[in-house]
Amino acid sequence: MPNFSYVEAHPACRNCGVVQTDLISFQWGYLPGYGPRTEHIYRVGDPIAWRRCGDGTVPAWTFFHEGGDDIACNAGSPAIGDLHALDLQQAWLAESCRSCGEPMGGASVEIRGGIIVRASILPAGGLGVSGPEDLWRIEEDGSLSPIPEPVMSVRADCGPRAFWSVADGALPSSPG
Repeated sequence: MPNFSYVEAHPACRNCGVVQTDLISFQWGYLPGYGPRTEHIYRVGDPIAWRRCGDGTVPAWTFFHEGGDDIACNAGSPAIGDLHALDLQQAWLAESCRSCGEPMGGASVEIRGGIIVRASILPAGGLGVSGPEDLWRIEEDGSLSPIPEPVMSVRADCGPRAFWSVADGALPSSPG
């Protein structure tokens, strides 16, 4: 999936405190496209936005034809509110700090109840789980389980662009 969301954050090396990046990319919620778009850059404390169709549904794992060459998508399901979304695009965040040489484990956006609560550099070893997945559900007991990416569906008939987040109340009925 070539689309991303971005969190404006200034995560620092856990050892020396030097800021490593100003944007963390991740793939969860409404993804407008590949590059950062000002109106879709999140900050810690923001609820995740999802594309809502004219019929009121918020389809999970769905691409949308937005007009022209733009193909946006809802990556994931708003029914999953607690997760870590890893930044696999900026691979250098999983290398060593360029300032002090401290090993880093990549970057994570932590989402709780559909709201971004943290954007940080992980310690060496990352989340302490293994696997190629970039999405990890936080279970009730605190353990992590991978969120597999299913085959995405496509909707060309979604209607005018509108959005939904947990700040809007109950989740509308959603296929998927």
